[in-house]
Amino acid sequence: MSFKEALTKTLTWEGGYSNHKNDLGGETYMGLSSRFLKSIGMSLDNLTERDVIRIYYEHFWLKLRLDDVQSSALQSNLFDMGVNAGVGTATRLIQRACNILGSSLKEDGIMGPHTFHAINEHNELVLNNLYTALRQDYYTRLANKRTFLRGWLRRAQSFYKEVE
Repeated sequence: MSFKEALTKTLTWEGGYSNHKNDLGGETYMGLSSRFLKSIGMSLDNLTERDVIRIYYEHFWLKLRLDDVQSSALQSNLFDMGVNAGVGTATRLIQRACNILGSSLKEDGIMGPHTFHAINEHNELVLNNLYTALRQDYYTRLANKRTFLRGWLRRAQSFYKEVE
């Protein structure tokens, strides 16, 4: 899967402008919160679609080093979780999934060579679906889950894969 394909799928969940009172990220546009944008020296003011694409590529796709992940399903799933919950959380969850399947990774949230080796070594379908289940578990544990839980669970569910 390419970055553009992963981004297209993620943006079906992120949409346009939002300023929900229960969203800890605050005001957002296309999934980018004003708090995150401030941390990278930007703001929602005059944010273009081109800026959004560049930010997603540089701060999520590249930070997760998704070109090193062989499975397109896992590329998309990891990217989406990175956007929704942060790169560190997305990485810790895939490390946990690999460990459940027998790897011995440090769950440190760093996408390094040991993590890539483990991701690419495991059965794609099994790892992807386990990762999706861990995403759902993560969402159910969040304190502010009442408002957003149903949508988060549907979002994660969309990444389950069936045997082809």
